[in-house]
Amino acid sequence: MIVAIAWDIEVNEAGSDFPERSQKLWGTSSVNWRTISAYDALQALGKAIDDQAQPTREGVREELSSNFSTPGALRAVKFLDSGDYDGDIQLVEVVKIGDRYDFVPLKP
Repeated sequence: MIVAIAWDIEVNEAGSDFPERSQKLWGTSSVNWRTISAYDALQALGKAIDDQAQPTREGVREELSSNFSTPGALRAVKFLDSGDYDGDIQLVEVVKIGDRYDFVPLKP
């Protein structure tokens, strides 16, 4: 099975202190793309709300679509004018390794 994930497995941890921060926060540095995506989403939502005097749903949308950027787990969180996440998407194959399954990046 091949799936698309919003995280580049091979390069994202290089130069990031997120594994150390996750070790302190959750007791493990073994995080996956879902953890990274959730963390980045919360960072973006929090900043979009904080940047408004009177936060509204519409205000959050406007904040996120107006040259928005905030530090994320591994790199800055940004959005395109369309509102879509401006980040890398990687194709991975689900491969059985021993008695478990893992994501293996597909090479272009």
